[in-house]
Amino acid sequence: MFQPPEGMIDMHTHAIDPDVPDLNGEFPGHWPTAVRRADGRLAIAVGSRPYRVVDDRCWSAERRLTDMDEEGVAAQVLSPMPATLLHGNDPVGAAVLAAGQNDFLARLCAEAPDRFQAFGAVPLQDTEAAVAELRRCLDQGFLGVVIGTRVGVRDRMRPCGGRAGS
Repeated sequence: MFQPPEGMIDMHTHAIDPDVPDLNGEFPGHWPTAVRRADGRLAIAVGSRPYRVVDDRCWSAERRLTDMDEEGVAAQVLSPMPATLLHGNDPVGAAVLAAGQNDFLARLCAEAPDRFQAFGAVPLQDTEAAVAELRRCLDQGFLGVVIGTRVGVRDRMRPCGGRAGS
């Protein structure tokens, strides 16, 4: 069990695998891509829509630890970027993406297990696959999982899970 070090814990910090699998064309829907730029940063897109440009603090344990030490942060809880929680996309593709993200987060946490913990991703559009991935996350020592507010057309922030736009 993770024993947090004394000090400030950053509970909200995102990470992304610079080699996130490109599922566009393999499964229906729009999927995240990460394209390395000449300056070393990554251009993240979902389908053809640009999302943001990030630097190595999103994937490098060494860089994260340097920043954490400079800012007095004892530990971080890492989680996937919200734009990668694609709960309305093809369920098989979503399961592939969630597993890939979780494998990356597990590797990142293993580089500094006394400083990093993670919340994983699950494919909510397939209950059985989501439960299986949740169990896999917990078996890897994750604290839990993050979920988006929308699953398909269901908006979880609306009373009784009402349809988005209603």
